Amino acid sequence: MVELTRKQRELERRAAEILAVAKPILINEGFQALSMDRVAAQMEYAKGTIYNHFPNKEEIVLALLVSTSRAVATTISLSSSSFGTITFGTSRRIIVNK
Repeated sequence: MVELTRKQRELERRAAEILAVAKPILINEGFQALSMDRVAAQMEYAKGTIYNHFPNKEEIVLALLVSTSRAVATTISLSSSSFGTITFGTSRRIIVNK
């Protein structure tokens, strides 16, 4: 396993923070309520910082979907092996192997 540098860990931590702020907005208020400005304001970051991690709100939603899908896949994997294996390709597509 490759060990991340301090800078890489910081970037991953900040991306996770962005997702943690965006998730309740998306769940409670919907896609239209989610904006880069709102996420930046809630985090007290410059909007450019958010754009450094995600080019638009659609990419934030996609990252949340991938994260949630991984959690579901883990749950399915732990509960039953009859569903096949779910892996995630580098292009963020979900690939299901049976």
